[in-house]
Amino acid sequence: MILFVFQLFEAQAQEGAAFTFQGSLKDGNVPANGNYDIKLEYFDVGIGGTSLGSFTDSNVPVINGIFTEVLNGSTSWMTPGRNLFIEISVRPSGSSSPHTTLAPRQRITSAPYAITSLRSSDSPRLNR
Repeated sequence: MILFVFQLFEAQAQEGAAFTFQGSLKDGNVPANGNYDIKLEYFDVGIGGTSLGSFTDSNVPVINGIFTEVLNGSTSWMTPGRNLFIEISVRPSGSSSPHTTLAPRQRITSAPYAITSLRSSDSPRLNR
């Protein structure tokens, strides 16, 4: 006899305004590995402009060139529909050298997020 156990979870709405940014980093021509200090600075234009805010995260693990940051989207200047760009600067953790600015700036775009479909209750497959 095979026993299947199913657990039901109540869907929860998205909490807060944080979002995930994932980047790729190379050291020369190979994917970077190790811990890096990563500075993220926000702008409303792709080139030039004035900084809207920034933060630096130390000892960020970079594995096979990939790093992930969770960013706070609840600041007053981060409003829906506004053009925003992130300028990324990096240096090896523990280094006293200045950060190296990467180019070009990356545009922050919205991503779909949904708990349910607008028509999920209308689906003939769900109403059998």
